[in-house]
Amino acid sequence: MATAVKTFRARPGSRLSDEDAELAGRFIDERFDGEPFEPADVVAAARPKRSVLHRYFDWDDAFASEQWRLEQARKLVGAIVYEVVVVDDGEEKKQPSRAYHHVVVTEEDDDGEQIRRPVYLQAEVVWSRPDLAKQVILKAQHELRSWGERYRQYSQLADVVEEIDRRVLPLLDELLEEDDD
Repeated sequence: MATAVKTFRARPGSRLSDEDAELAGRFIDERFDGEPFEPADVVAAARPKRSVLHRYFDWDDAFASEQWRLEQARKLVGAIVYEVVVVDDGEEKKQPSRAYHHVVVTEEDDDGEQIRRPVYLQAEVVWSRPDLAKQVILKAQHELRSWGERYRQYSQLADVVEEIDRRVLPLLDELLEEDDD
């Protein structure tokens, strides 16, 4: 009879190392032992200074509260859409679109050095500039690939993932090639 060994790894792109993911994953598995848990339960388990998870959290309340407000601002900006009314064959259709996109702009600082700065910009500005539009398309491509990797393992979604790989991702590749011209 085969024996399975469960090993934890960091999700690609996360700030955790594989070693940290192994440590945290084992702790969480042992702590909750297959029972449901919420983020508040993880924070409570991490609160003691001797907890394996303690170092993954900001315990300075002033700093943590400011970080939380920044997260709230991100969610607020990301939740705003605008509607465009499109008339197609005499039929009006409302199409919601993100009002703002998160992109990286290059600016010159006081010393003449080029600095890259992550910012939000109005959608109209982003789509009017090929360099910024390309960032949004690349993000969409990355998110689709990530979604596919995350759900490829489920047979119920295998056909959907295959269609994304076969039809959608090549369309994004074409868009990116057009931008390079």
